[in-house]
Amino acid sequence: MMKVGLDRGDLRATRLAQLERAEHDLDAALAPHREADETRRRAADRVGRRMTTVRTRLESIQGTISRNRGAIAGEARADIDQALALYAQAAQVAGNDPDRAEQLLTEAEALGERALSKAQRDIDDWTGRGGPYGRTPRGGSN
Repeated sequence: MMKVGLDRGDLRATRLAQLERAEHDLDAALAPHREADETRRRAADRVGRRMTTVRTRLESIQGTISRNRGAIAGEARADIDQALALYAQAAQVAGNDPDRAEQLLTEAEALGERALSKAQRDIDDWTGRGGPYGRTPRGGSN
């Protein structure tokens, strides 16, 4: 009779050991997926922060161009429009393809900075000519 009790105990111990091994194997099989999920989450966070930074910069550049629209030629406007379009594309793909979103943000940022350089050049040219009517600004000489 004692032997039957030990057999049941041994059977329980064996089943418990099998269950523990199965749990360990399941954890090992899921580990790469958990790591991949964590990597995706970090990439999404990084892209989200970068999108905020790039959006803020592009809006600032667009504001400069808008405030000085009489002095700024079409090249700068075209560049900022294209930069904003690239930003919109980045926003669309950010959830599924953060690497592509990063590339688009880099392109948008570079184009925005180029637009600002062109705008600043146009403003400098405009003020150097004395504004829209060719007059020298106050305090200058003819």
